[in-house]
Amino acid sequence: MNGFTKCLSAVIWISAVQCASSQVIVSRATTITVAEQEPLALKKAAADLASDMQKVFGTSVRIVHNRADAGSSTIVISSSAFRSRKGSPAKQPEILQIRTLNTGSKRQAVLLTGSDMRGVIYAVYQFSQQFLGVDPMYFWTDMAPRPRELVTVPAGFFLQDGPPTFTHRGFFINDEDLLTGWRPGDKDGTDIAMEIWDKVYETILRLKGDMVIPGSDTFPDEPQMRLAQARGLIISQHHIEVLGTPMGRWPASEPYSFTSHPELFVSAWTHSVEAYAPDQEVIWTLGYRGRSDRPFWADDPAAGTTDAEHAAVIQRAIAAQMKILKDENRNEPMIMNAWQEMVPLLEKNLLHVPPGATLVWPDDGWGNLRDGGRIAKGEGVYYHTAMFNTMANQLTEAIPLDRLQHELGRAAAAGATQYLMINTSDIRPVVMTTQAAMELGWNAKPWLENPKQSDLFLQKWAGDHYGAKAAPNMEEYYKTFFRAPSRFAWPTYPQISSEPTLPLEENGYHTLARLILVNLIKGAQPAKGANAYVMGHTALFEKLAAEEVPRWEQLQTMAQQAAPLISPRGKDLFQAHVLTQLGFDLNSNEMLLEVCKAAQEQAPEEGLNHIEKAIAYIQAALRSLHSAEFGKWTGFYKGDITVDARQTLALAEGYRDLLQGKPLPKGLAVAVYPRREDDVLSAYQGSRVVATH
Repeated sequence: MNGFTKCLSAVIWISAVQCASSQVIVSRATTITVAEQEPLALKKAAADLASDMQKVFGTSVRIVHNRADAGSSTIVISSSAFRSRKGSPAKQPEILQIRTLNTGSKRQAVLLTGSDMRGVIYAVYQFSQQFLGVDPMYFWTDMAPRPRELVTVPAGFFLQDGPPTFTHRGFFINDEDLLTGWRPGDKDGTDIAMEIWDKVYETILRLKGDMVIPGSDTFPDEPQMRLAQARGLIISQHHIEVLGTPMGRWPASEPYSFTSHPELFVSAWTHSVEAYAPDQEVIWTLGYRGRSDRPFWADDPAAGTTDAEHAAVIQRAIAAQMKILKDENRNEPMIMNAWQEMVPLLEKNLLHVPPGATLVWPDDGWGNLRDGGRIAKGEGVYYHTAMFNTMANQLTEAIPLDRLQHELGRAAAAGATQYLMINTSDIRPVVMTTQAAMELGWNAKPWLENPKQSDLFLQKWAGDHYGAKAAPNMEEYYKTFFRAPSRFAWPTYPQISSEPTLPLEENGYHTLARLILVNLIKGAQPAKGANAYVMGHTALFEKLAAEEVPRWEQLQTMAQQAAPLISPRGKDLFQAHVLTQLGFDLNSNEMLLEVCKAAQEQAPEEGLNHIEKAIAYIQAALRSLHSAEFGKWTGFYKGDITVDARQTLALAEGYRDLLQGKPLPKGLAVAVYPRREDDVLSAYQGSRVVATH
């Protein structure tokens, strides 16, 4: 029997059977049946299911390609067997279906199918989560499924779910310093090792996502792009990657000015579009920003000085991009990210969304959408669960779940459901809020109908991950955690945030401390900018940090009370997600408090005393990070350059040396950010630059 005949035979067999009249027993003897002709992405999902079953049943299971080789109990994975339930609407994309089958023999079968390829993939992972107990984010949470001898699927079981609320849903792996430092992809020609990219893509699919932005500055022909295609994911692009062009790699020898040299940009954008595989699904980004993710007029002296002139340049650039896509016969979806300066240009009606493109509203880095209440049907959202902007959280959870529900719920209620991109940075620190955002993206209905759905999500998530005994304690812990930071007015941030104040938290502790330490080491206060503001408000930041101390201490007590209640399966996550993040924030806050005191101290000996304490707190914060570097996570935080606690420590030790009458340590970079993040993350690309001719 040839491959086609085997496949056809399997389809006929599936089509002929009815719902099973008895329950299906799934065990180590169960086979997985998937036709050889199924898409590669579906066969990869089948391999993941086999791995899940091995974890649960303790031994490997067979994957077979035709029914003759199937065992008496089998799980059939098929893209050809979807049958709409009677009375269901017409076939729609990304619907999953799980049902038991009666084969008319002694063989028991469960069918995993869907309305399209991704629907089938979601059915595979839904079965794994629902019946095998596999956490969809198991790789990042270290949650192993409970070992069992068998599981049962009820007789006549039928589950159909979908289509999703948000048409496209996925991750942006951005500012990925932890992942690149932990598992660099040097031998693969990528920023992150390919086996980790594969886990990222698997996670997106387990959470029923369908797209990914695979890195901060990626060329279209890099290996992680091809792997995303093999996994069945759509490639999307962030706001600086116009038509997938990594503008951070613009050649230094070429002028960065669409105004004066549009031909360079048209050539670069065209080369980028041509570099994508013809069968790669893409969501194209339209727009125009400057190098290093800043307004383009910082690099383009010919761009004019008014908002109207700036908007006109962006509009001309977008028109050129749309012509390129038309000429290249690329008819996939297009988005226009309203990032940073784009928002006020839209507010003033100076910039217009081109026909056929989806307007994507961003948040401010703290989970507040910047739409000003204007978000509308047919639009989309770009949302952060982690954010590198020098002040927000990058190593710890940042977004309260009720805020996430309110803001993404607003988008869903308005019908702005074309696109939901979640900026997860390095994923592991933000597993809880990332899962919540993806669940809402798949099915927003419960989040819209129940104002307390975020509480219900937290209750379930805490129970699933820490056990029923610890769940009430952990629910209250997380709510208290998000309330811990003080808030303050930072002069420049009202331009990008709807909130009048910012939380003083994680990255902010270190940014502010380094600003102060750099000024103390240099012995002079700059006359303008952020440095002057911070040095003029050290008493304010001391007050704010002091107000936080009892709140972090309360959280420490709550964690200590919860620790004995944590289930054995949840202890690793409790360490990485609770104790490590709490220890880092608690000690970093105390560090900032001591640095602020040192900056205001007139007596050198007292200043030295405060700096010695600050050094001890930074060292304790680093030990907290190290405590989560167990097992496969060894060295996970060594690549940190976005929060850069090690630079804070180096500056504090340098200032201590000065106070002790010693010279600065040789090689100390007296800088708030001594390394340019873009240079570190794109080092694997060597001398490669964007082709402009």
